[in-house]
Amino acid sequence: MEPFYLTAEEFARRGSQDFPKEELPSSALIYSSPATLSYNSPGANGYGVKRAGLAIPESVMLLIAPGCCGRNSTILSRVSGYSERMFYLLMDETDLVTGRHLSRIPQAVREIVEVPEVRPKVVVLCITCVDALLGTDLVRVAKKAERETGVRVVPSYMYALMREGTKPPMTAIRQSVYSLLEKRRKNPHAVNLLGQFAPYDDDCELYALFRSVGLTKIREIGRMRTLDEYMEMGEANFNLVLNPEARYAAEDLMERLGMPYIEMGRFYDPDRIARQYRSVCGPPSGADVCRRTEHQRESVRAFRYASEIRIQSGENIRKCDRERSAFHFPDRREKSRDEALYQHFADHAELPAGGRRGCRAREGCGLVLSGCMPGTFYVGRAAVRIQRTHAASARDRRENYGQGERFVKGLMKYLSPFAPDISGAAEVLFKMGGLIVIIDAGGCTGNVCGFDEPRWSSERSAIFSAGLRDLDAILGRDEQMMKKIGEVLRVMGGKEGRGANFLALVGTPVPAVIATDYRALRRMGMNRFGIPTVTVQTTGMDLYDKGQEKAYLALLDEFMVSGNAGRSDSADHADCADHVYGADSIDCAAHADNGTLGILGATPMDLLPSDSIAGVGERAARCGGSLVRVLGESVEDFRDAAAFRENLVVSPSGLAAARRIEEKAGVPFRVSYPLPGGFSAMLAGELSGKRVLIVHQAVLALTIREELLLAYPDAEIDTATFFMPYGSCRHLSEEDDFIELVREGRYDLVIADPLLRRACRGYAGEFTELPHFAVSGNASAG
Repeated sequence: MEPFYLTAEEFARRGSQDFPKEELPSSALIYSSPATLSYNSPGANGYGVKRAGLAIPESVMLLIAPGCCGRNSTILSRVSGYSERMFYLLMDETDLVTGRHLSRIPQAVREIVEVPEVRPKVVVLCITCVDALLGTDLVRVAKKAERETGVRVVPSYMYALMREGTKPPMTAIRQSVYSLLEKRRKNPHAVNLLGQFAPYDDDCELYALFRSVGLTKIREIGRMRTLDEYMEMGEANFNLVLNPEARYAAEDLMERLGMPYIEMGRFYDPDRIARQYRSVCGPPSGADVCRRTEHQRESVRAFRYASEIRIQSGENIRKCDRERSAFHFPDRREKSRDEALYQHFADHAELPAGGRRGCRAREGCGLVLSGCMPGTFYVGRAAVRIQRTHAASARDRRENYGQGERFVKGLMKYLSPFAPDISGAAEVLFKMGGLIVIIDAGGCTGNVCGFDEPRWSSERSAIFSAGLRDLDAILGRDEQMMKKIGEVLRVMGGKEGRGANFLALVGTPVPAVIATDYRALRRMGMNRFGIPTVTVQTTGMDLYDKGQEKAYLALLDEFMVSGNAGRSDSADHADCADHVYGADSIDCAAHADNGTLGILGATPMDLLPSDSIAGVGERAARCGGSLVRVLGESVEDFRDAAAFRENLVVSPSGLAAARRIEEKAGVPFRVSYPLPGGFSAMLAGELSGKRVLIVHQAVLALTIREELLLAYPDAEIDTATFFMPYGSCRHLSEEDDFIELVREGRYDLVIADPLLRRACRGYAGEFTELPHFAVSGNASAG
């Protein structure tokens, strides 16, 4: 598809009533390219709703949501201090129906304030799209929790469905952040800067301008270290709004506290910028300000004659900005969002971690990105970390955690949510050449591509978000979604007319709440587009292996041919050689014969961190002496599944599919993980007489246990998993189950994902890291 663009003059001529649909994310399916993921997802670089809410000093956050909504917050645990400030109350389907999760919030607040070594003074409650559709009155819930716990409780909202409404999430969170301020006696020398969460540079011209007119108390939330300092913002004589998204917050402060505000708009004409400064502070003073103004004038002159220079547009440059700039740059080309972001990545290999975020790669662009609006594109330090002390009472609370008390169901105090079923389904579908549409507002798809799919950095798949908005969900606009899908299929077909092998519709919490009829969606897809259509009814409330299981079964139901009819002509196998292991020169037509070994449950979520799908296939071929096909590499794998000699299940997510194939086609299966040679010896040292706990997906954990027991028969080795149980592997349904198991088991060695170390309260033994992608995810993304 060709990039879309209009000149600034064309934008101004069309006006707000004829705004191009290409600039509206909800008008088409959303593709989570690397550029989009960096700037337009819940896991975006910089401040999202969750990190912004923690800008309140000495606060912690409780996210009340399905697990999929908090999944990418594991990234925040890599940022200093956030791992101790984020907590989760996970919802299940019963919570959706009964609303019982709301009654657990006060007790959850009591528990989480005891976890940090310094007791927090504020708890920020955050809810998501699910509660938006349910009509949850979070203000009332917050007041009740505050009364029962004695802790300040602030309501906040992460409603991705309302990103294009009058009060989008980043606007709402700014209002929440300042909602604690109370009325104080006005200080004529005090002003608040509203709009950003990180502090501006120390040499920002605003400070010099304000001080020159006697404003000596210049406060911004990014510099507030304690709640008492934050509360001093209530004495400001007025607020200066530097980002339009802070306007609601300023209006709320004016209504509640009688605190007026001035808003500085974003301009590109130095004369208008100067007039705006004069309207706020009087004539600019100081040599530094003069130098800046002159530099801007020179940049304008250079820019106006550099016709080849392009500047980016998108959500951050409003319609009014385009109209203002049309007079000065009538022929300037405005980029579409995706094109601008890709150009941005091409121009900037790396941006500074702090200070101004200015474009220096092209002469003239600095005007647009750095000089025109003070602080607009600044990237600053992380929110203030709660200062740690080593009070004995705090240590006692942590070490004695879990004794003699019943804890809140679904509450995660030390861990973050694991990979959800949505991600598991997408993993199975990733390489099969289908169009994968996740029925969400954009956040769930961002989690999948940016956090739960390690192949996304090197491979691409047609994974799109349906781009739902609130009215789409409320009115059930399935027809509109089908129109978007049809447009993407048309583009995928290209000149050759070859599009997707199939259409896959993957569920999220939104369709779960509104009781979407997946059978109707499947019929609509097949009748309208004439291609196979599968629906995976994931909810975002189960874990990844449940989603994988549902995807395997949906694909088998759609594609598997029973009995010997599963054999296909060689022409149908023209592209299957890539994923047949152990057969260097075997004719493709023979791949579906009775000597083929199928592998189920082999996805990056289930494998060892250093392993690969190809490696598992090659080791299985050496051990079994057969041709090997890993189901999930091609549609043909599922068409031929009935003709396999045997199936090997390497993780519990493949068990239901193996049983389905055995039931329908009589193909037997066995369960084991083909480990690399010497892996267990590398993993653990001398284990004679020791007690060991292995935590991973059940099949892998049990296979490692068997291999270790062969070498150390006198060792006591237990296995456990947070995911689907199998065999003797113990199932852990809650974080507290793991804490209790480690405490009571008195293990000498725990082998588990590194993130689980945080939950090993009071454990004094050894810890060996065995990363599980479904637990720690793409930690490098943060």
